Amino acid sequence: MGRCFEYFAGGNSSEGFFSYSSYIMSQSKAKKIICIKGGPGTGKSTLMKMAARKYWDTYDVELFHCSSDPDSLDGVVVPQLGLAIVDGTAPHVIDPIHPAAVDTIFNAGDFWVEAGIKAHRESIVLLSAAIAEGYRDIYYNLKLVGMIDAHQNEIEKEMTNASGVDIELENLRKMMPECQNGVAASRGIARKLFINAITPKGLVDYSKQMAQICQNVYLIKAAKSGAGARFIAGLDEILRACGYDTELFYSPYFPQGDPIHLYVRKTDTFVTVSQDATVTFDEHAIDLDVYVNDEKLFEQKEKLDFDSKLKGDLLERAIDGLRANKVLHDELETNYVPYIHFRELTQAFLALLP
Repeated sequence: MGRCFEYFAGGNSSEGFFSYSSYIMSQSKAKKIICIKGGPGTGKSTLMKMAARKYWDTYDVELFHCSSDPDSLDGVVVPQLGLAIVDGTAPHVIDPIHPAAVDTIFNAGDFWVEAGIKAHRESIVLLSAAIAEGYRDIYYNLKLVGMIDAHQNEIEKEMTNASGVDIELENLRKMMPECQNGVAASRGIARKLFINAITPKGLVDYSKQMAQICQNVYLIKAAKSGAGARFIAGLDEILRACGYDTELFYSPYFPQGDPIHLYVRKTDTFVTVSQDATVTFDEHAIDLDVYVNDEKLFEQKEKLDFDSKLKGDLLERAIDGLRANKVLHDELETNYVPYIHFRELTQAFLALLP
């Protein structure tokens, strides 16, 4: 039986909606990419779930959840088959690069009754506008969250012994089998994704599930997230210099900052940063918090506590906004669902699967 790896390709971030959808599957590794086009409620996520169920008894399957509704999927990948199925509608907007040769467009709009949907034009336009307005407020709050988090990280960076973190990185380099052969002739390639996201359900994080299904796990304990992210970025440089492709997972607060988790598919090795001091794994653990100057931390405690409270309030406002938008989106879908020929849609889609 295969394993399910659960990710996000895009997310609600301090930079608005940020997408790494182009990394879902590279054209060089793909044998078939099915790009589904269609409006809300046209069955895109349902079709992807069908595809996942078809393959996960035999192959590893990657599920890409939607950050605006984590119960829905934005994509499914079966790496061993070189197969990817992706949502090609806004805000993802994935378009074919090599049509027919690699990419196939599946248009769900071929199976709807346009006249029926047009009868709900006014409702569709009003709901779409309300959702867009909601996201403006959501991303305003998340931008402030990112600014506060960056401020905290700068303060925490000043109270962390960087040379101690470097020593731990070097110790891990000596320990990992991947690094024993030295620099390779060809540098590894990085794949960028998210493993957690800010959603209507709060912060959804699949890193613990990932740690449970991988063969080799290294736990980096770092209550101060900046130190852990810098550690992962340094390890990524070492591993790719040794010729290993890496999969990097970023924070929704800093989608273009340093990664916070790392996976080496070739050796099934997951390196994860946890800010929870109580988290333990049977595998290797590295504690970066021992390099934090407790005296300096105490001096900045009031400022950091204030920032944490403010950040938490703003984050909750953003999550409330996502919940409200989810309600609006569900209502928007009701204008489409009655006018879709789902039986014919499903049959046509399943015929495309290898």
